[in-house]
Amino acid sequence: MTTPAPDGPAVLELGDEVLVTATGCIDLGAGEAFRRCLVDVVRLGKPVLLDLTGVTFMDGRAYRAVRATSPPDGSGPPVTVITGSGLIAAVLQSSPGSRVQVRMS
Repeated sequence: MTTPAPDGPAVLELGDEVLVTATGCIDLGAGEAFRRCLVDVVRLGKPVLLDLTGVTFMDGRAYRAVRATSPPDGSGPPVTVITGSGLIAAVLQSSPGSRVQVRMS
């Protein structure tokens, strides 16, 4: 199933995983749609691949939304972020208690 996202990321269910692809700037204007999308995807209970290779900027709310997908208490499915940005990777990897895995593309 593919979900077009006119105001947020695209979502594609790939059998046992869900691919979420975001592009552009995730800031005040796009942040709420991004957060809602992640909440809905995590509710599916499948491992999440979050492709941020097309993201050029993320504000603090977007980082918090990503970290909230995989709480430190172990609830929720595994989340792997794919990014080409060293800054995005560094911020997500330096978050205390985060279980989000980060892969550089």
